[in-house]
Amino acid sequence: MSLKALFRDSRALAFDLASQEKLLLFLLFAIGAGLSISVENTLAGLPKNQDSGRWVLQLTLGFWDMFEGIALILILAHSTPQALPLDQPLFCRRPLQRPFLGSFIAEYLRLLAQVILWGLLLIVPGFVRYCRLVFVPMIALFSSDYRAGKVDALQLSHQLSQGRMPLIVATIFGTTALQVVLEFLPQMHESLHALPVRLSVSLLAFSIAVWTYSFLFLIFKHALEEYKWN
Repeated sequence: MSLKALFRDSRALAFDLASQEKLLLFLLFAIGAGLSISVENTLAGLPKNQDSGRWVLQLTLGFWDMFEGIALILILAHSTPQALPLDQPLFCRRPLQRPFLGSFIAEYLRLLAQVILWGLLLIVPGFVRYCRLVFVPMIALFSSDYRAGKVDALQLSHQLSQGRMPLIVATIFGTTALQVVLEFLPQMHESLHALPVRLSVSLLAFSIAVWTYSFLFLIFKHALEEYKWN
């Protein structure tokens, strides 16, 4: 698939998923934006010598970001089989079956542990490791071979990322950098600190996250199909 077609199809998939899951996505966005804005306002009002309070608030945001990432994947995964034709032998049509949600959480924690361990060496190795294992949540949710116990999610993600690392790295680095800029944008100038601007910036960052899932899922889909065909 050409890069142009990949961008076109990912936009269509992101719009379709957002349309199908608009209520849950809105609730997730509203809670996240409200929490983020409340914490930012609280941090701005704290005296400079209250470092412990700052750490608690920042840790709270960190835990929320992790939860939001997991919730976003699960919400979008629920409607992915309806929005996109999937090869039945390769892909599970019901990703959120209750017996396998525990496996998804376990694999996500394995992914997180790998990234942390590699990140302790240097930031760059940790980031590269994350890019290698970015398909782990999708494998746990969608791969029929994984659910049959035929493959290890981490090993399969490493294999699927072979030959696709430049695109994966560019996607994750580019979207992450853009979201970080958007997160700090309201703090760069007083006029940007208004509530409508902050909500708009948060919505844009959330939309980028939805598109990133769609883009990476399409790469995963084609990689898994190519892997099985070969």
